[in-house]
Amino acid sequence: MRITRKAEYAIQALTYLAMAKPGELLLSRDIAHHRHIPPKYIAQIILDLSRSGLVRAVRGAQGGVQLMRPARSITIRQVLEAIEGPMAINPCLLTDDVCFFEKPVEEGCRLQQIWGEAQARMLEVLEGSSIADLLPAGVNGASGTLEAV
Repeated sequence: MRITRKAEYAIQALTYLAMAKPGELLLSRDIAHHRHIPPKYIAQIILDLSRSGLVRAVRGAQGGVQLMRPARSITIRQVLEAIEGPMAINPCLLTDDVCFFEKPVEEGCRLQQIWGEAQARMLEVLEGSSIADLLPAGVNGASGTLEAV
């Protein structure tokens, strides 16, 4: 499994949105500019994040994009799955009919057990990390606004 550049761009877009004022809509072209995301990617990224319920996109002259919930409640796993789909370090973890070893049904595949344990640990880390964890010091992950000092 490899994290794509598109997924990295999605994380960058979300960190930018997390720093907006509550209720503020940001233009996707501004997100692309400030996070160095190629314009050809930003529309698809916003669409994928919107379909997953992570952002809200409003069309029109007064439109823009905003987070649907606080940055601390958006996990890195949710972002990666919004962009890449279900995560698996090996295809055999997604479906039973993909196995590179012959295995008796009653025994199970030992390698699949190892892949499963490795994946569980990876998902635990990704689930335990949020967009708020990536924000600069002094930015509140709850609302995306600067904390009062």
